[in-house]
Amino acid sequence: MYEINQDVIFVPGAVHGAIYDFNSGKVYSVNDAACSIIHRYVEHSTVPSDETYLTELKRCFLISENFIPRNFRLRKDKTIQLEMAWIEITQRCNLRCIHCYEGNVHVSSENSLSLAQWKKCIDQLADLHIKRLIVIGGEPCCRKDLVDILEYASQYPMDITLFTNATAFSERLVHCVVKHAIRVKISMYGPSAEIHDKITNVRGSFKKTTEAVQALVAQGVSVSAAVIVMKENEAYVDETMQYVRELGMKCSRYDIIRNVHGGTQKLHAPTNKEVIQKVYLTKPNFKAKKEQFYHNYSRNSCWYGKITIMENGDVIPCEFERNYRYGNILQDSLEEIIHNEKTMSKWFFDFSTIEGCKDCEFRFACHDCRPLGLSVCGSMNTKNPRCCYDVYRGVWDLDSLQ
Repeated sequence: MYEINQDVIFVPGAVHGAIYDFNSGKVYSVNDAACSIIHRYVEHSTVPSDETYLTELKRCFLISENFIPRNFRLRKDKTIQLEMAWIEITQRCNLRCIHCYEGNVHVSSENSLSLAQWKKCIDQLADLHIKRLIVIGGEPCCRKDLVDILEYASQYPMDITLFTNATAFSERLVHCVVKHAIRVKISMYGPSAEIHDKITNVRGSFKKTTEAVQALVAQGVSVSAAVIVMKENEAYVDETMQYVRELGMKCSRYDIIRNVHGGTQKLHAPTNKEVIQKVYLTKPNFKAKKEQFYHNYSRNSCWYGKITIMENGDVIPCEFERNYRYGNILQDSLEEIIHNEKTMSKWFFDFSTIEGCKDCEFRFACHDCRPLGLSVCGSMNTKNPRCCYDVYRGVWDLDSLQ
């Protein structure tokens, strides 16, 4: 890597390269011929034919006669900071969604944490200065003391989000989220009861969810939609996105159903390539952020600083990776868990160890998803299958969509 101007970094890849301009926030894709010119420029061995391209770089303020290019080296940053936590307060659910990431069992475990234990957990999270707390299930509303948990967490300076299907909102819960400005994220699967209820397997769920959304929006609650697309609803993507926005929900994009290691989600995978393509990485649409660049150099861009705490106290990387356990809060403190070797091995699992990523020029601007590599490709060391870039051919291969 080379710094070719102040806060402008050139990163060679296997075939092509990229210029990260932290001043403008742009990432420029550079072909192999341009890479050769930049290498000669750095080595002070340019030839006359290079001048046209170098003039263009100067025009874009990517190089300057007043800046001497130099090798760019970073030290691995091993700072440990927990930033976000999901707490799965119950595995019970009142719906039976066909794609559920937790499988077909929707009952609480025998060792589910008590209210007192969840409060102690929240105290520890606050002591570790987390910025975001996301309350999930199962369906959180199936737990009778949900409001008590939210009220307790609200005493701390953390951004709280409740992830719910919103079919069982009580007046007390509505009052709580309004009072404490708790964000609410709600699953929506279609623009009609016919589509939505077919996926939830519970008649009337669409009506209840819609009514809850309307009530929350009317009281000024920040409500966003989680729209998951699968073969059962892929024909209604545009209508669904329009519907949730008309309800007043925030939703910038949808996701397509994710494979979970050992799960059956692939049975419901969408087949419409246009729908899939909007979620996959199919072109170099990156932003140059110094913080992200430094972060990706040392850490996993997905897992670092995040944990999920399950209802029995198990601590895992995220809700999509349930086969790997960092520890259990009934046995060790959260501070001990985030500093242990298991956690460190995942948090600092950077792109330099991932096949198809370690030689990619865009690796310092990319957001990863390790569970997808495992669930789709069978290896934690395989690149995210939603990335269509073949770094060793230097092409965006849309035929790789899967």
